[in-house]
Amino acid sequence: MRNAEFILAKLRREGRLLRTYRDGEAKLNAYLEDHAFLLDGLLSLYEATFDPRWIKESLNLADILLRQFWDAEGKGFYFTATDHESLICRSKDFYDNATPSGNSVAAHALLRLAKLTGEEKWSTPARELLNMMAVPMTRHSSAFANLLSALDFSLAKAREIAVIGNPKAEETKNLLREIFYPYLPNKVVACGTGNGLYLLRDRPQLDGKPTVYVCENYVCKAPVTRPEELRPLLQN
Repeated sequence: MRNAEFILAKLRREGRLLRTYRDGEAKLNAYLEDHAFLLDGLLSLYEATFDPRWIKESLNLADILLRQFWDAEGKGFYFTATDHESLICRSKDFYDNATPSGNSVAAHALLRLAKLTGEEKWSTPARELLNMMAVPMTRHSSAFANLLSALDFSLAKAREIAVIGNPKAEETKNLLREIFYPYLPNKVVACGTGNGLYLLRDRPQLDGKPTVYVCENYVCKAPVTRPEELRPLLQN
């Protein structure tokens, strides 16, 4: 949380990210990987804290990602933004090396954001990127480990899990522990009360207790209020 607050306060100018920070000064326009990794991190930070401000920051960042880096004609994300200094060749990087590529992280993060917000405009470019890279992923799978993870998320009917309750209440925490304890990579989780985030809208509590809705493509199974009732829904 401190890292996110520092980046958004110190490494941003007029809403745009900057690349480096030293001796109180931030400079150099941020690249694709900076935006993609921060977007992915903010979504994970939301799922760790359930503070809606991180979703708001994620939406702002995703908007910049698509406006400044997306290639609407050739598909995929450029390494530099549209207002970057003029280059001989504006390149794209798709290979996942020691660290994942900006394209693969952007695709995975946008798919997650679409599930959380219910807005398909975020997932459309990610799916177009995956379609474009289908043949290279098939022929050279070891070069696209993280992009394949994004593809798996896209194809595997990722679960949308809505927890209606106060994230700080002990009963809610018991349900959240049940959700995060097993290894469930293809999921998004929202928690809170009210109708702020799409996943939380129009989903009432049962008998005034924290309630969990486990959904696929926004079609939900019967809501539950106890960890022992939730466990089998996550296993199936």
